[in-house]
Amino acid sequence: MEYVYFPLEKALLENFQSYPDSVKDSVDTLEISLNIDGIPLFKSSQSSLWPVLCGIMNLTPVRIFPIALTYGKSKPKNLDFLHDTVRDLNMVLKQGLSCGSKVLKVSLRCVVCDAPAKAFVKSENSRKNIKVRNGSGAIRLC
Repeated sequence: MEYVYFPLEKALLENFQSYPDSVKDSVDTLEISLNIDGIPLFKSSQSSLWPVLCGIMNLTPVRIFPIALTYGKSKPKNLDFLHDTVRDLNMVLKQGLSCGSKVLKVSLRCVVCDAPAKAFVKSENSRKNIKVRNGSGAIRLC
């Protein structure tokens, strides 16, 4: 597996800083959403990309940015590719995000996965209870 990680705190700050001052001054909480989904790259192989994407949902327009990209010749064997994301997410949820002279609160609105991705990221015991026929139209929030 190949893996690239973009630290969540840095990515959130860079994204937040790209908004006009009038928007930044009116916000004290960043409501974020994460998306985890496997993407098959070629029909002729099992190669897949598993991006972890993030968006700040209470800012307009919502800009989606990558947090982690995992590539392999098959889907990941375990959830190690989520370790950095979960660690950094826990940190910003507890400590907030320092931006200049103020500290922004961060809240997690939801994690969006289609049914196959949700089945994969659930624990082994929970995964046994999720039956997946195909990925189309099988989106659940949180």
